[in-house]
Amino acid sequence: MTYEVDVTLTSLVLNPWDGNFATGDKIALSYADLDFIPSASDPFKSTSGDVFKVYIGGIRIYRSSDQEYASGSGFLEDGDVSGETLNGQSATWTDTSDNVWTIETANQRILLDKSEVEATSLYGSSGLAINIATDVIIELRRSVQDLKNTAVDFSNASILTEQDLDNSAKNVFHVAQQAIIATENAMLYDSGTDTYKATQPGTSTAKRISNVATPTSANDAANKTYVDGNSSTVTVAGIASDVTTVAGISSDVTTVAGISADVTAVANDATDIGTVAGQETEIGRLGTADAVADMAILATADVVNDMNILATADVVNDMNVLGTADVVNDMNVLGTSDNVTNMQTLADRYDGTTDQTTGTNLNIANINTVATNISTISAKVSRSGDTMTGALTLSGAPTADNHASTKAYTDSQATALALALG
Repeated sequence: MTYEVDVTLTSLVLNPWDGNFATGDKIALSYADLDFIPSASDPFKSTSGDVFKVYIGGIRIYRSSDQEYASGSGFLEDGDVSGETLNGQSATWTDTSDNVWTIETANQRILLDKSEVEATSLYGSSGLAINIATDVIIELRRSVQDLKNTAVDFSNASILTEQDLDNSAKNVFHVAQQAIIATENAMLYDSGTDTYKATQPGTSTAKRISNVATPTSANDAANKTYVDGNSSTVTVAGIASDVTTVAGISSDVTTVAGISADVTAVANDATDIGTVAGQETEIGRLGTADAVADMAILATADVVNDMNILATADVVNDMNVLGTADVVNDMNVLGTSDNVTNMQTLADRYDGTTDQTTGTNLNIANINTVATNISTISAKVSRSGDTMTGALTLSGAPTADNHASTKAYTDSQATALALALG
């Protein structure tokens, strides 16, 4: 921190205060360069109508006796009313004291008493709670006590003295100096940049703008309270750490911005992505080494071709048939070890070969023959009993009691029986 003492046409500024005291709890503010000559009757007012104003951190430090000058135009701070409001607070002159700061004419300095300031009800803990600590800015300002009336009033036929003329001229001169400083302290327009700049007079040091009212129009300047209370600002403030994280990956953000179309496409598939995210456990299984190896096999050209064949409509229909409960039960039966052994036996009988891989498979040939004759076999009468759907022709008349009888044999027996009965 650099501790500077700035002197302007009207002020001495400890910018900021270095924490040193002149004596006890008193801070010395020299007015040797401020063209202030105390009057003999009132050392707090100059011969040319000037008084001093002391500020700590921008807050005016009033003395109780300042009420004597309160009627002067420009003496009180804006908004203050003598005996009613001081520094924007409801207060009377008894809420401060004459000991908060005093003048030491022999050494041309003002002594600001830290303890006395903090002991008052206006500036102490029960009031504005001013903290007079190292790095606070303290200002001693020379100011014309009354901007509406001249400090020297000339009378007709009076004797003009050099002192009266000097005091009158100095009064006008000091008013002009105050006007110059007021102009310098205002935000000046920079025609080169087409902007107004809030900087410390004579420097490029940026300064805050205080007492900004709550904005009502779109282009009004906003104060901190309004900005902090904005819902969007509060939301961002609540994720400050996330904002910092994003700032640390700005290059990645730029990369993503370059593929915004892809990002939009992914956003449109948010439902599907949510579904996939819900299968996190299954996806984890797919990521194992064995699963990756299996998928690599499935991705080979031959397997892909086979899966394309399996995906055709006919094959899908066939697999649906195979998937019915009855067929599944039948395949479970065929899958027992005995049936597998029997089917292997059927598949291994070849004619006259030793390698059992070439020639005609006799079992399969016989099975094919049986399959061909199934329709013929199905048309035969069952020995255990059957239902005829047509006439049955016999080889001849029965010769044994249990032989089936022909129509001719039955008719002849009936005729013979009739003749016998006469």
